[in-house]
Amino acid sequence: MTSSRAMPYRWWVGLTLAVLVGGCDFGGGKKDTEAPPTPPQAPKQVVAQAGDASALVTWTVPPGDGGSPLMYYLVSCEPECGGALVKVPDTQAMVRGLNNGLTYVFKVAAVNAMGEGEASVGTELVTPMAGMSIPNPTVPGQPRSVVPTAGNGQAYVSWLVPASFGGRPLSYVRVTAEPGGITKTVAAPSAGTLIEGLDNGTAYTFTVVVANEMGEGPSVRTSAPVTPRPGGAPSNWVLGYWVGYQNDLYPVNSVDMSLLTHVVVGRIRPEVDGTLHTDFDYNPVEGPKAAKALAQRAHAAGKKALLMLGGMGEDERFRGATQTLEKRRNFVKKLIDTMHELEFDGIDVDWEPILLPQDGPPLLALLDDLRAADEKIIITVPVGWMNSNFPLNPMEAEFHKELVARVDQINVMAYKMSGHWGQWDSWHSSALFGEGGNHPSSVSSSVKAFLDAGVPAQRLGVGIGFFGTCWKCVTEPRQPLDEIRACVVKEENSDNWMSYSNIMRHYFKQEAYRWDAVSKVPYLTFGTAHGPQACNYVSYEDVASISEKGRWARELGLGGAIIWTINQGHFKDAPAGEKDPLLKAVHTAFLEP
Repeated sequence: MTSSRAMPYRWWVGLTLAVLVGGCDFGGGKKDTEAPPTPPQAPKQVVAQAGDASALVTWTVPPGDGGSPLMYYLVSCEPECGGALVKVPDTQAMVRGLNNGLTYVFKVAAVNAMGEGEASVGTELVTPMAGMSIPNPTVPGQPRSVVPTAGNGQAYVSWLVPASFGGRPLSYVRVTAEPGGITKTVAAPSAGTLIEGLDNGTAYTFTVVVANEMGEGPSVRTSAPVTPRPGGAPSNWVLGYWVGYQNDLYPVNSVDMSLLTHVVVGRIRPEVDGTLHTDFDYNPVEGPKAAKALAQRAHAAGKKALLMLGGMGEDERFRGATQTLEKRRNFVKKLIDTMHELEFDGIDVDWEPILLPQDGPPLLALLDDLRAADEKIIITVPVGWMNSNFPLNPMEAEFHKELVARVDQINVMAYKMSGHWGQWDSWHSSALFGEGGNHPSSVSSSVKAFLDAGVPAQRLGVGIGFFGTCWKCVTEPRQPLDEIRACVVKEENSDNWMSYSNIMRHYFKQEAYRWDAVSKVPYLTFGTAHGPQACNYVSYEDVASISEKGRWARELGLGGAIIWTINQGHFKDAPAGEKDPLLKAVHTAFLEP
């Protein structure tokens, strides 16, 4: 006779044995494998509300992330509009620049490391109209790209406004420093503020929150602390450019990373269709290998590595690559993929020249998208030196305030600041002081122009050229070039040709050396043509001029220095410890206590 309690027991034992045996691998069965990650599923509940030339789009997270964490969302519309790129965890976007009276449909796609997932179902049709308000507003999204930079007893904290204002204008931004709880509230849509009253030597983090009439949105707290330092303390960076076309001057395995904080490897170049050239002006195979090796060597030394993107004359290609939303997003994806593949920490965006006002919006949009695609990315931007006769106008000043809110560093390319440009006097390549009406350039006047425009000192760096300039028919600075009749004034090749190593090998003579006590730079003067380019006047940097620049920059609380290029200052055949005299001088002047 069978008990009614025994049947379930025997069934449970049998099931347990089956599970245990089934879970064992005796070599005869097919092993289960984990499914590889895929792009995420589509977001759900996508809703659009029309406003005045705008629409508020909201959604919920996808039911599946594809086995890889979500990174950001792409909001698109039909007909084509600017859309939006929204970093996780926000799930709303304010799409602006729409045409009133035109009907739109919006879709949202999620992106993870595997790529962009399937777009959502389209929203109901919405039609923006003049004077229309969002019917169901909400609090704004979280501020983006919050970056603090420490100074002397203070810190400059910048941010980007949320991807969505919540359907109502922003009212204020509040920044709180910890420890201590110092709080500062500024009117929206400010992009940065100076937090004063901090203790030098104390590490601080900052929390930023944005509000509209509906209330405060989610806050963002910086993850990495920054530490204010007294005036005259060491700078934050010495960033040296290594370029592929000069690879023979400074072999990859010889680069002294101990003297740098960042190495920038050049270059990758944009194409108008949003693709990239990654031969590093060197070789399609060996160029990327050299770049990756330099990044690995930098990391082994505890330093950061950045990719140089662009360069002089690449501005048309930048414009093409950022011309439409689709091209810009493809461009950003290729940049981020290349950065990760070659093991770099960030990108030096060398959009050169930046022609305002037309280049402002696409450049800022590119920087926004890079930040959204990788929140840990380091972004630096080099900018041109300023002619002291033509200060920044209000539009240019406003652009640079917007620019500095999006980057970790703005560096002034304060070299090759002289030329035969009509009514100019002969002048130094990189004078620290002494600018005048007919020689209107100096490092100090260029820096002052950017500081006066609202760029914080701790986020601003100065350029040091490891090359000089060669002049014929001119023997010293401050000679009116248009008045010389005895011979033909000519400025010969500078960058590459007049590298510091070439100057010391082929041009330097002690009796030709002069020091300009006003401008704080050296020069060489020759009564007769001298050296491979037959120069009469050579302007360049040496250890003394670099020391002067470092002392001045530290007293001013500037962020650091860039070097163009470390290749040109290297002496391959010199004894150990004497191969990089200028690089050592920069390290000492800017970084040593």
